[in-house]
Amino acid sequence: MKIKRFVTAAGMALFLTLTGCAEWWDFPGANQHDNDLVFSADGSLLVPKARPNPKVWDTKTRKLLWETNRGEHGRIDSVIFSPDGKALASGDMNGSIKLRGAKSGALFWAGKHDGRVFALALSPDGKFLASGVVDCGPADKPLKLRDAETGELLRTFDGPGDSVDFVGFSPDGKMLVSSRGKDRTIKLWGTETGALLRTLTGHRESVLTVAFSPDGKLLASGSADASVRLWDAETGKLLRKIMPVETLLELLAPVVKLFGPREIGGHSYAVRAVAFSPDGKTLASASVDPVVKLWNVETAAK
Repeated sequence: MKIKRFVTAAGMALFLTLTGCAEWWDFPGANQHDNDLVFSADGSLLVPKARPNPKVWDTKTRKLLWETNRGEHGRIDSVIFSPDGKALASGDMNGSIKLRGAKSGALFWAGKHDGRVFALALSPDGKFLASGVVDCGPADKPLKLRDAETGELLRTFDGPGDSVDFVGFSPDGKMLVSSRGKDRTIKLWGTETGALLRTLTGHRESVLTVAFSPDGKLLASGSADASVRLWDAETGKLLRKIMPVETLLELLAPVVKLFGPREIGGHSYAVRAVAFSPDGKTLASASVDPVVKLWNVETAAK
């Protein structure tokens, strides 16, 4: 489906308005939601990180396909479509994890995680569901892996502390990446073994988003420190850093004095989303600036 335009807004992640769709606020009931928006892979379905309850729209007709009873759960903090777009996983502030039919809303299974389910990820083949919670209880682990078809708990991961703010899979599904805001680290895990493979450090504030390149060789991370960093996924080595605008202005003060402030650096505020192009040559970053920037992966030049 052809992309018509994209929009950013302070406090929201990047969302796409697809051909044939109206503005976001024209969707029935959309004014009850003020958080991130998630599209199915083919762009035909849309779901917000709904504060009161999950609901799904058809993006062409703007018709509300289904929504759950608000009293069924706590506030929804994470939602994700399966790769084939047939299922929708959600996690709420009370620790409930549910998998439903994306178009019907029919409940397939429900699971429990002790803490606020802040992060969900489905493996590229749709077989596994990873969940991460913040403020995990002492008797539980904050990062878990389940069979996506049945909801069966397959393994827990030791070592993330008591919180996981982000979780994602490598393109081949063999690695799981998680970030923890409190210690500003990125951790890579073996999906089959649950073993910690490596820890990436360097961000000065919480890591808010991580993305693998299409070939799985690179990792991009965005942080509350307003920087974007590129890492070697195999070794954990930091390859390059896109610095905040303010930092570059300080370093290039003589140039700025002569020519005035220009688009010379990274973002001014927290980076909330990063994504690689299908060929892996371009990286997009979105911030609460609100600005979206495109970078050459090899040079970090815009």
